[in-house]
Amino acid sequence: MDRRKKRMLKKVIAVSLIVVFSIGVILSAWAIGIVAGSKVKLLEYERWQADHLEELRPRLLWNFAQRDFSGYCDFDLYQAYLDGVKYNDVQFLATHNSYKGKPGPLMYASELLNYTKYGYYFDPLYEQLEKGIFSLELDIYPTETGFLCMHKTYGDIATTGYNMALALEEIAIWSSCNVGHLPITIMIEPKGWVLRNKDSMNMTDPGVMERFDKLLVDTFGDKLYTPADMLGDTYSNLSEAAAADAWPSLLSMRDKIMVFSITDRVYQYIDLDPSMKTQIMFPAIKMVLDKDHEGYEIHRAVTWIDETFEMDKQELLRAEKKGNGKYDVSEVFQQALEENLLIRTRIDMYEYFSEAAVPLVIAAGGNILATDYPPHNNDRTDYVIPLEKTVFLKSN
Repeated sequence: MDRRKKRMLKKVIAVSLIVVFSIGVILSAWAIGIVAGSKVKLLEYERWQADHLEELRPRLLWNFAQRDFSGYCDFDLYQAYLDGVKYNDVQFLATHNSYKGKPGPLMYASELLNYTKYGYYFDPLYEQLEKGIFSLELDIYPTETGFLCMHKTYGDIATTGYNMALALEEIAIWSSCNVGHLPITIMIEPKGWVLRNKDSMNMTDPGVMERFDKLLVDTFGDKLYTPADMLGDTYSNLSEAAAADAWPSLLSMRDKIMVFSITDRVYQYIDLDPSMKTQIMFPAIKMVLDKDHEGYEIHRAVTWIDETFEMDKQELLRAEKKGNGKYDVSEVFQQALEENLLIRTRIDMYEYFSEAAVPLVIAAGGNILATDYPPHNNDRTDYVIPLEKTVFLKSN
């Protein structure tokens, strides 16, 4: 190689190294900015939530008469009470990641390729309950001193429920202020820390699950409907109880709160006491179990199936555009119905919604129907779910 080519090669290598180094510096600065900005914003969310609860607590001093909740229902609520309609015969519109606050620049900066997935947000929990959203989803990050509630630990962090204890207290305040309310169902999703703090913990660390159960009891007390309530002295496991239709009546569930947890962490939760007589949350067990978890299906009274149909939401939208959308209820969903389970499913996901599918998802028979487009969000999105009511009867 002559000298000229060698000089050119050295220049190319030098320029390449400078470019790579510059990109590295930019990415490092971007990452540091996201993390630092997230910490600042989380302090803001924490302060906002504390102020919000200070505004709500005086309501507990008011005198409340029993409210009429029939206006949320697409059926005659009082006739349903008389007929002994059961809790699992009713369907509740839910929100997905119910704590989500309005996303800011941090979310868009951190989710450069996926930002369209996270643009949804909701009213604070109290206001959602006021508008008939009786099923809520809360994500949980344990720490040494408590529990946090947000979608991610950086970037997509906007939350109205940062301190989980205060988020649960907000629900409890609404419950106390609304005598005779329809049952509230709370889905808890344990999350793993991506960026850990010095006091970060995992849900499966010793004592953490028990600590969260205690928080639920301290917050809701005898309002809780627990696995022990369903099992009674009659059934040896939750699957047996569900098959025997041991679900409580809707009437007996007035003013009650049921909590269930998802993800594979439920298996360790069950192992705390395989009788399920001492746990507070119901474990939501998948319909298809891997070999490591075979046998846990006996604890399945609740399940979560994101896709109601054989086609997933993206496939369905593509098919609808071609005029050949198929709304065949999936085999696992049908199996869950046959097992008389309480089913949590999703009507839509942000940026993927089918108006034609809405009544068909409801007709499929799931109980907790999660949406990113609740009816009251019409000031935030071009589309909202076309429903006037938020509580439905399966037989309708």
